Amino acid sequence: MNGKKINFFVLTSFCLAMLVGALLPVEADAQRNRNRFSRRDVGTIITELERSSNTFRQEFDSQMDRSRLNGTREEARFNQIVANYEDSVDRLRRNYDSRDDWWESRSNVQEVMNAARPVNNMM
Repeated sequence: MNGKKINFFVLTSFCLAMLVGALLPVEADAQRNRNRFSRRDVGTIITELERSSNTFRQEFDSQMDRSRLNGTREEARFNQIVANYEDSVDRLRRNYDSRDDWWESRSNVQEVMNAARPVNNMM
């Protein structure tokens, strides 16, 4: 897989994270956005974000294994940055699934955004 494809996965993941980020309104806007996004809508967004982040991590790892960085501390550091991002998406899914009030899982979206920034900077 070439660099353009990796950049596509980063862009896709980041765009999905930004879309989910729209669910982080100030409290005054919370009810309006809650009415705009159904539980099913949010679940679909999270599913796509999970799929994208899983694919990206696999492709990123594969490309790193073929790079001059293979086996270096730098590769391990980069892989950890990507793993942190994917783990934050997984936590978002778990918290979303486990809460009766799914709207409360929106705080996990900020965690995903925070984990996506280092991936974006690295790329």
